[in-house]
Amino acid sequence: MISMRPIRVALLSACILSAFAAQASLAAGCPAADAAARAALAAQQKVQQDSTSIPIGEEGDTDLSVPLQKSLHNFKQALADAVEARMACAGQSVDITALNRDLSATLQRKAVTPAASAKGPTYGNGLDIDAQLTDATSAGAAPSANAAAPLVLVRSGIGIACGTDNVVLGYRWDGAHWKRVLRWQSENVKNIADAYGFPIGIVPLHDGQVALLRGTPQCASRWGQVAIDVIAPAQGAAGQRSLFHTGHGYINEEETSFKPTADGFEMRAHVASLDTDLMERVGILRYRVAGDQVTRIQPAANNGRDFVDEWLQVDEPLAHAWSDPGAATQAVAERARLLATAKKESLGVSYGAVRSCSDHAARYQVELELATDTPAKAAPHFAVIQQARNGFTLMAFNPAADPQCRGADLMGSKGK
Repeated sequence: MISMRPIRVALLSACILSAFAAQASLAAGCPAADAAARAALAAQQKVQQDSTSIPIGEEGDTDLSVPLQKSLHNFKQALADAVEARMACAGQSVDITALNRDLSATLQRKAVTPAASAKGPTYGNGLDIDAQLTDATSAGAAPSANAAAPLVLVRSGIGIACGTDNVVLGYRWDGAHWKRVLRWQSENVKNIADAYGFPIGIVPLHDGQVALLRGTPQCASRWGQVAIDVIAPAQGAAGQRSLFHTGHGYINEEETSFKPTADGFEMRAHVASLDTDLMERVGILRYRVAGDQVTRIQPAANNGRDFVDEWLQVDEPLAHAWSDPGAATQAVAERARLLATAKKESLGVSYGAVRSCSDHAARYQVELELATDTPAKAAPHFAVIQQARNGFTLMAFNPAADPQCRGADLMGSKGK
């Protein structure tokens, strides 16, 4: 019998030598990227040095010293340079697994010790970096004749007090190399509220645009702010363009989702209700993207009462668009009168019964009034809504109830 042991040893030795050769080839294959990574690590260390003994205010408002502002800005630039240099060494068929491994190996410094962290918030600690190769079709969006080439998107999350500050870089193959076509970051972080913090979301869209979600770092409150941007990456001699920006309050203790849809994108998060007894509800922000146009569409809420709550809070053009054409002008005007009274008296809203209507299937009436112990100031109102496949339409908004809507209360206790 022929022994297989020498063959196995030889194969194992060959594999080990091959692995060492591959590592050596990788290390020697992109010296400019390695040098840029070392410069980024030095810039990161400067951020950490400048961050010692930074005070945190009672409300979590953390200001950065001028030296720290400068060193954080320089670190983000050094990170961008390091990623740029690494992408310059990548071929068209970029290996994302290898790219992530290289970025992690060269840019992720060991965390600061607890003893060092005890001296104060350590900015620059805990760098989190991640690259993905994606296009709109793989993300789940509908195919488009105008679909652009795939993007390599690299997100870097830099540790700051009570959160992170994130940078997103986007690259597209131009026929010869990977060219940077997108850069998304906070330019000047004077306070942690200026940073691009979690939740972070990235959605590539069907015509090459990118939707981006960011939160606002804070140290205490469960109420926060998110912002959504839609950016058209640079193309040819034209630089990147901002197509859309909006902000919205949310509750940062609850899960937030940000995902593609067939014709755009959608965010879901817990948001504040006008009714302080309810406190919060699930908010749905769905947008259709067509070329340079970004339009909010329904669904906007999980149920009829929440739709009315959202209808009362959106701007006037959107409230008009979500209303029946024959009743929109009167309903929006009545809405304005109610909201003006609520603002003048510093009153919230209290929702009552939600009743079905007998004159039309899937039609309901939502009762509401201003939240006050003085009946004369309650200003009762009744919102009649029609449920459709993908949302609701406001059919009427009046101080008097619709006599056709006398069904049982479908939401007998608040919170359902």
